[in-house]
Amino acid sequence: GLMMALGYDAMTGFATIALGEYIGFMAATLNPYTVAVAQSIAGVQLYSGIGYRAVCFVVLMGAAVAYLMLYARKVRRKPELSVVYGDSCTHSFERSQLDSYTFTWRHTLILLDVLATLVILMMGMIRWKWGYKELCGLFIIMSAVAALIDKWSPNDYCQEMLAGIRSVVWGCILTGLAKGIIVIMNHAQIMDTIIYVLGNLLEKAPSAISAQLMLVAHTLINFLIPSGSGQAAATMPIMAPFSDVIGLSRQATVMAYQFGDGFTNMITPTSAVLMGALGIARIPYEIWVKWFWKLLLLFIILGLVLLIPTVLFPLNGF
Repeated sequence: GLMMALGYDAMTGFATIALGEYIGFMAATLNPYTVAVAQSIAGVQLYSGIGYRAVCFVVLMGAAVAYLMLYARKVRRKPELSVVYGDSCTHSFERSQLDSYTFTWRHTLILLDVLATLVILMMGMIRWKWGYKELCGLFIIMSAVAALIDKWSPNDYCQEMLAGIRSVVWGCILTGLAKGIIVIMNHAQIMDTIIYVLGNLLEKAPSAISAQLMLVAHTLINFLIPSGSGQAAATMPIMAPFSDVIGLSRQATVMAYQFGDGFTNMITPTSAVLMGALGIARIPYEIWVKWFWKLLLLFIILGLVLLIPTVLFPLNGF
């Protein structure tokens, strides 16, 4: 809604959030759900190799920012070039509506409430091994504190909560359908077979391009196991010992998994997060694919290139 009020479109707003979140996830330096889990299973020192991961983050984020800025500039100059031109958006509002708002000390306290929540969230995931139940409770507490700061009555708070729930119901339905695909594949017992076959194919490949082929393998696996920690648990016990046989460092194997898991998270229809977010933003999946596929191709190329130094050069932590 804010992006539309500033003269852009819904895709610009959604991509601003989605690209930031997904790139932070796939090029993460301290992601407890991917890096920590994969390194622990692979027997690698926890969060080692953070320096080169930071370099990868800068490269991938720079590419995403440039792609999005070029699109946003084009849409602002010619709105009819928007990929969602003519589609209504439930989150839109006029720029003139912003003039009725002023930033006060209460808003400062609410932002500090959000910041404190994020700090507690990271501590909870890393030190206390929190899961989704604890995180949901934490965000409910955050919203309740914000309501108290803004002097909402209990009735106002409940009404706003229900209004927010209504806006995400469609996303919840899509999330359930995406999860249903994973349940079917689990009960059909086909995931382990696919992973085993891909591992056998990698064994016959030249060691010089083994990291790149691992990225391709994890990219294919991610369509079946979109969960980062789930994919690490399923593949690292196979890939980590296998990397020893072909002369590839386990750290490089973890990074190949990290990229393979992350890139296609932004396009796989079995990703509950992606389908839920698209549902909330009211952006059709096919429109997102049409907008994103060129950037996805660029990400894959950059990922293949960024894996080369992990094989050829003695990097710190690798």
